[in-house]
Amino acid sequence: MSPCTRMAEWIPLYIDNELAASDMPLLETHLTECHACRDRFDQLRAVVDNIRAATPLYEPSPGSVKRIRAMVLARTRACGGDGSSRRQLRS
Repeated sequence: MSPCTRMAEWIPLYIDNELAASDMPLLETHLTECHACRDRFDQLRAVVDNIRAATPLYEPSPGSVKRIRAMVLARTRACGGDGSSRRQLRS
């Protein structure tokens, strides 16, 4: 596997803070030396930043939130779960 192929796999992990700490210096050094990988990083970083900065076009109505919660709970129970281990959904 070429270094650029490995780095291409690591870039999204790095952006999402999921890359192993021991691999970060290797990627960071590579990005300073390889313009193609740095361009790939910059492009993906811009996309991720824009997605994270986006706000919903509208807020769902309280009735919609209630119906969605009921559907999720029903699906959880239908799949054999009792819903007790699920995270609390925000209002």
